[in-house]
Amino acid sequence: MIQAIDGGRFPPLPEVGNKRSMVHVVDVVQATLLAAERPQASGQIYVVTDGRTYSTRQLYVMICQALGRPVPKWFVPGSVLRVIAKVGDSISRVRGQPFVFDSESLEKLLGSAWYSSEKIKRELGYRPKRVFDDSIEEIVAHRKRLA
Repeated sequence: MIQAIDGGRFPPLPEVGNKRSMVHVVDVVQATLLAAERPQASGQIYVVTDGRTYSTRQLYVMICQALGRPVPKWFVPGSVLRVIAKVGDSISRVRGQPFVFDSESLEKLLGSAWYSSEKIKRELGYRPKRVFDDSIEEIVAHRKRLA
């Protein structure tokens, strides 16, 4: 998403109130170490997040700001995105392979994908140290160094 926004290939999305979970690699490492060190973690499955939820629109705005790009005052309406996705579905059926944008892609963009870290907090004492909105500038700078 960062690369596509930076390259001007990611349209401004509408606010739809969806919820997404994020986690910083520092917190993934912390959770992994907790799970490796604690016997009660054996055989358990834990979900790790930064404890907040973000809409896709919020992520878009934060990425634009971190890139130093103006946030467009306009956005592509959800109804237009749905029509484009349906056209993509039809093209996929005709071609016999997925088109670049279809209903599945739209769901990934505007659907919710949020999770709770309460189990690992309760059982292992996990506490996230980083949140996406405080980390995005570092993430963007790191991506630019790799490019």
